[in-house]
Amino acid sequence: MTTFAGEYLQEKRLKVAREIGHVLNREAEAGVRAGSITPDVVEAILDSGLMKIGVATEVGGEACSYAEWAAVLEELARADGSAGWCYMATSSHAASFSAVLPDAGVEAFYADGIPPVIAGMPAPRGRAERVEGGYLFTGKHQFASGSALADHFVGGGVVHDSEGTPIMASNGAPEMIAVIIPRDEVRLLGNWNVTGLEATASIDFEIGPIFVEEGKVVHVNPWPTKVYRGTSFWALGVEILGPLGHCAPALGVSKRALQEVAALAPTRKRVDAMFPTVGDQPLFRHDLVARWADLQATHLLWDDLLRRLDDWTEHNDAAPPRELVDRAKYVARHIHDTALKCVDFAYHWSGTVGLRSEGVVGRCFRNVHAMDVHIAVDRNNFVVAADSVMPLLAEGAADFA
Repeated sequence: MTTFAGEYLQEKRLKVAREIGHVLNREAEAGVRAGSITPDVVEAILDSGLMKIGVATEVGGEACSYAEWAAVLEELARADGSAGWCYMATSSHAASFSAVLPDAGVEAFYADGIPPVIAGMPAPRGRAERVEGGYLFTGKHQFASGSALADHFVGGGVVHDSEGTPIMASNGAPEMIAVIIPRDEVRLLGNWNVTGLEATASIDFEIGPIFVEEGKVVHVNPWPTKVYRGTSFWALGVEILGPLGHCAPALGVSKRALQEVAALAPTRKRVDAMFPTVGDQPLFRHDLVARWADLQATHLLWDDLLRRLDDWTEHNDAAPPRELVDRAKYVARHIHDTALKCVDFAYHWSGTVGLRSEGVVGRCFRNVHAMDVHIAVDRNNFVVAADSVMPLLAEGAADFA
């Protein structure tokens, strides 16, 4: 149950997000040109205190629900999708790792109550050889979103024994860990020349060979089913947390696209049309309200998912059931489909305004289309989720058998 103090604190966080959002918005086009968020954006985010939200209070953070963290993220993404994406990547690492790292890890990385700013991905592209006291890790990795913010990088790897054989975990999949390495010990490789999310600087990087102590690694598979500290939500595991992290940025950017085209429409004229402005055209008016209804309905589905996941973690110390994993996957995919409809609509009706290489509508269009190709929200999420959705629906048919 949310307390009055909790509501006050969340409103304060959102106020800070809106305030620095002006900086993020102002610097967005410069970030596109540079291929990275600008120094002003880096300073605004790091000085805002928002990197502490979601981080366990035991290590100097400001614990909150996932929904509260996501609301701040959505507001930042509404200002600029790339900056919001950078915040998503780095702050989710700081929050989740504060909950699941062993004590030696938090003592090393969360010194003096300051959370680390961690870019990179825990996906198992590297190799970890189990040795006495820890692991010998090496690997080349991609997509270090938020690298301009980061003072640390994270990379994942499959664990091998001394013979070079992958070690299997109790769940039948390879054992996987993620290591957190200081920035000055990581080789930055660049390779970020893209269309959409240009300013995220989601570069390639290389780690190792380097020895990492056992107490300073995150166990990705199997993921801990009970957190050591902080909010229980971070015990859900990467199958759920991966797609979830992408939802708030998509919601924020698509909302901004609709806001921009709605503001443009009353003055935007089309010489070949029978109506004075775009805003007077019945088709535009119809579709604007339809897309806004879609976005609001999708947000309600998102809110419902977060309540279900919170309820599970608060009452269980076990891996979530398949139905919840599948639900997270298909809701995340649906959110991105809705976001695509919104930005495509805004792009079409903005005319040449959206076509220009600089401008909010075109940037929103590119950013959501870039978000859409991420593997965490792949369209096969629907296919996989059918394994639990079909039987659930079929049970309802049995009511009338």
